[in-house]
Amino acid sequence: MGLNARTWNAFCVSAYLMFPAIVGVWFLRDDSLLIWPLLLVILWGVLVAILGAIQGVLLSCGKLHYGCPVCNEKSLVTGGGRDGIYIDCPKCGELRLRLGRLSGLKIIRPGTDEDDMADFYENPGSPLTAAKRYPVAFCIIFSPVVFSIIFALLIHEFSFSFILILLISYALGGVLLDAIYSGKMSDNHGTAHRKRNPIRFWGKVGIWSFAYLFVTAFPIGFALQESKKERESLMHADEISPLLSKIELEQLGFQSKALRSVPQSDWDRQHFGPADMVEQEIRSLKPMKDDPSLFPRFTIIREIYGSQGLAEQRWRRLRDHDPELDSKIHSGLVLRDGFVRGKNVWIVTTDAVIFSHQELDKIMRNIQNLIL
Repeated sequence: MGLNARTWNAFCVSAYLMFPAIVGVWFLRDDSLLIWPLLLVILWGVLVAILGAIQGVLLSCGKLHYGCPVCNEKSLVTGGGRDGIYIDCPKCGELRLRLGRLSGLKIIRPGTDEDDMADFYENPGSPLTAAKRYPVAFCIIFSPVVFSIIFALLIHEFSFSFILILLISYALGGVLLDAIYSGKMSDNHGTAHRKRNPIRFWGKVGIWSFAYLFVTAFPIGFALQESKKERESLMHADEISPLLSKIELEQLGFQSKALRSVPQSDWDRQHFGPADMVEQEIRSLKPMKDDPSLFPRFTIIREIYGSQGLAEQRWRRLRDHDPELDSKIHSGLVLRDGFVRGKNVWIVTTDAVIFSHQELDKIMRNIQNLIL
């Protein structure tokens, strides 16, 4: 006995939940408890897709069987297309199965009054060849997708999902152009004719157009969200804003080497007031001109105080420190510069005298321009 056709249809319909789950994962924080159930939904969708691929291979070999949705008898799948799949049940005979209302399984006996094959028309060609049939129109609707991906690459790094977006939009664009030029649009629910039932036709076109617009805007939304997540991943607490992202550091010619939340010392708390502190160590991507073996390195510190007044007071005493600190830390506390933004004090420091002059001034100005 094979997998019942109704059961497999239910599996396929439930697998569509992976798409809103993917969107949810992108927009949720990495530490959100909702991430795990959404990942399980995505995993389920992937498993169904893998099973579908295996069944496609079995179908091409003539070995795919389903349990008949009427009598559950093991039945050979003899073919399939946009009009549904055909099974040969030993008891019920030939049946055509396709999606019905609310994505339920509709069972049709070919040649009877319920047979709706007349609602399906022959496509002028594969949607994948629409670019050849309508070159000018295809370039017009496909170019926004290309520009969207280019703009996304400027915002964030390359993602393999961009290749998938190109393939999906290529196929969707072909479907839309075929519908607009032929005046007919067919799917698993039948064919809508522009002249005979314009509301149904344009409703179908509208749904597919919305999907195309979503795919077009996806690269930019994905890049913005990933860039935001990258900034937020630098932090260890929700209340602390990001320091500098990988992209911003690369613009400055630096890379991140370490990131940590720093506990405030008793001396600092007593003299400056309580603050949340995060520091990020950065190193130049290029060595010093005078010594190729040395790469300028600095530590960026952000201290968040309870009020702007406390922050400004801390900034005015930027080089004050606990006198019991050792000499190495002492040099780092002296070789520093900073600025205030609201309740935040931004500090750039180094413990190497050789980096403390022009490089320190330059990185300080660049960071201040980014932050302000």
